[in-house]
Amino acid sequence: MKNLIKILIILILFTSCNKNSEEAQNLDTVSGTYKLTNVHTNIAVDLNSDGVFNTNLTKESSCFNVTIIFKKEKSYISSSSMQSVSIYLPTNITCVPGNFSTTGTWDDNATNVFTIRTDGSSSTFIKESGNTLKFIFPVSTSPNPSQSISYFIYTKQ
Repeated sequence: MKNLIKILIILILFTSCNKNSEEAQNLDTVSGTYKLTNVHTNIAVDLNSDGVFNTNLTKESSCFNVTIIFKKEKSYISSSSMQSVSIYLPTNITCVPGNFSTTGTWDDNATNVFTIRTDGSSSTFIKESGNTLKFIFPVSTSPNPSQSISYFIYTKQ
């Protein structure tokens, strides 16, 4: 009986340590500096008039200079060199220069899925292969889904 109790205690300790190491691993894989590398649209556009149509707006405009730093203590800071960006697909994009930043917190929802929170609003990111995070826009937020931005990709630096 004493051996059974010892085995149960060891199993409990092992599973507790295993959960903590999983949480630490999630913190390590998410934490870091990410740069916005893809603003994906549902239609190809040529906003910079170079004759090449893209579904990635970062190849069409320099407006998307955005960085997010995810810290291990589950806080983040997002910064941009643009105050605002107005997108009128398929023909126009307007950038208003100026520094802009936000701060907030983030939580693990599940393996490779986490939520960031700022001032009462929240957004869900999916950790993709290795060093990329994907933010998917709900279709309902676009007045014309066939010409909307469908997702952002952030790449770990």
